[in-house]
Amino acid sequence: MKREIGIRGEFQTVSLMRRGDAATLDVDARQHACVMHPVGAGQFQLAIGGKTHRVWVVTHRDAVWVHAFGRTFELEVLDPVERAARASGGGDSVIKAPMPGVVIAVLVAAGDLVKRGQALMVIESMKMQTELQATRDGEVDEVAVGVGSVFDRGARLVTLKMGN
Repeated sequence: MKREIGIRGEFQTVSLMRRGDAATLDVDARQHACVMHPVGAGQFQLAIGGKTHRVWVVTHRDAVWVHAFGRTFELEVLDPVERAARASGGGDSVIKAPMPGVVIAVLVAAGDLVKRGQALMVIESMKMQTELQATRDGEVDEVAVGVGSVFDRGARLVTLKMGN
């Protein structure tokens, strides 16, 4: 089944074909053979490209957070109408907590101009530190938490306004 998945505000066509433990992941017509084994509560062992990686997956409503390769990615499946609205420049972006944790560092303030991929905040969850990044260019509208703040999964941490 094909889906359009948003990763940091860019959309890619993704499909997954499973055959037992093996799977072929097709991302924008690039195929990747992989094997994924569950190892416990949202944790998986992923073998891809001859290397094995530990991966954590957390889902909440329409969003999926994947922590792999030392980074956390927020994936979202959007309906075509919402995607068109975002492409036309409408709306704000909200960076939400991928899992419960505590804020280690806040790297931006309201009014700062940021570029897509720029570090906004460092959080700690399950003894892992994760850098949260801007999903697109824009202006920081609000930083909802400060250093030492404890938050739940899905909590709003930073809101971005569209850049002019």
